[in-house]
Amino acid sequence: MPLSVVCLLFSFLLLPVVKAGSHSANPEVLISQSSGAAKMSAESFSNLLYDSLQLDALGMSREALKLAYKGQQNLVKKGVISNSLRESGPRVLFTALLLLLAFKVITLKRFLGAFSLSFFLPALILYLVVRKTGEFFFNPGISTVTARLQGKMINFGLFLFGAQFLNLLSRTIDTFILTAKAERGLADTAVFTIATYVVTLMEIPQRSINAISIPVLVEAWKSKNISSISNIYTKSVANLLIIGLAMFCLILLNVHNLAIFLGKDYKGIEMVVFFLGLSKLIDLGTGANTQIIATSNYWRVDFTTNVIYTIVALPLNFVLISYFSLMGAAYSTLIAISFYNCMRFIFLWYKFGLQPYTGKDVLAIIYAAAASFISYQIPAISNIYADSAIHTLVFCLLLYHVIILLEFVIILQFHYAF
Repeated sequence: MPLSVVCLLFSFLLLPVVKAGSHSANPEVLISQSSGAAKMSAESFSNLLYDSLQLDALGMSREALKLAYKGQQNLVKKGVISNSLRESGPRVLFTALLLLLAFKVITLKRFLGAFSLSFFLPALILYLVVRKTGEFFFNPGISTVTARLQGKMINFGLFLFGAQFLNLLSRTIDTFILTAKAERGLADTAVFTIATYVVTLMEIPQRSINAISIPVLVEAWKSKNISSISNIYTKSVANLLIIGLAMFCLILLNVHNLAIFLGKDYKGIEMVVFFLGLSKLIDLGTGANTQIIATSNYWRVDFTTNVIYTIVALPLNFVLISYFSLMGAAYSTLIAISFYNCMRFIFLWYKFGLQPYTGKDVLAIIYAAAASFISYQIPAISNIYADSAIHTLVFCLLLYHVIILLEFVIILQFHYAF
């Protein structure tokens, strides 16, 4: 599985950025130009990127790109330490603790204690850094803007927090119910957790594209540019769908090797991965619907849909896990995620007339299925690593030409601006 993921990411790096129509951006030129960005003003460099990437055709304004670029520069200047401590720090500590546990240097009890405190050290270092730079201070005063808008700010914050909390609860409650109701208890929970981690790989492009789309959507809503929002919606669906299809098919082509590697204690993981992957593919295939709703005047809909999602997911998990044990959790996830995204799709279609799907999306599904079927016909070999490499390479080569043929507009080209 790790080898297949590496091959997939390598193929994405080689994937040319293709733009529908007669114009195309040259990433190599942009990268070479980026090296001189430090010598240029933020406005000059953002204008250069805007013209080179022809972002006007994507509905993005010059002002939005300039603000995004300035924000990125601030992150580079001030956020390197905080991001490293928040993201890399705990992972380095987790790895060190696991190695110590594996070599029996520490006991399980000490491991759990150190694991629970592993976020304290990065927080302490960050606190010392901001104190030293003089950027850590409290302002007890309340500004006039805060005093005037505090009711709306509290209302918005509570709705946002509630929506995220309910969404997280609905997506994690299945493991607790599995432990209590499944036939093998914690053993089934372990299988489901590993399958969840495998499928989580599909979220990587979703997080990137969603983060990129938010500032553009805010600018579009501010100017009431529905056509630009529709364009972003369509592009997010196209890109997330093709990337999600590629990752989903690669996971399915190699999941039998994962089962062999894990051993007989993880039997049944193949079908769990299939249904969880299918639910994640549906989530990816609905694009940036969450970001579109959350940045609009109808942000309360985000909270409402999460409440309904929770009301549906909790009893559904309990009933299906009680009847189908491990597979019940997979069925429940697929049904609940499909219903959740269907609500959001219907709302955007009914309220704003936004419908992001085109004939190319259907072709992408057909071609990905065909490429997967052809790759699946390759006879399996005993070495699981070589088998994964061969299946992955054949599938990526087949899908690579399909992507060029369909001329998907890769919104990740914004990466060159950042």
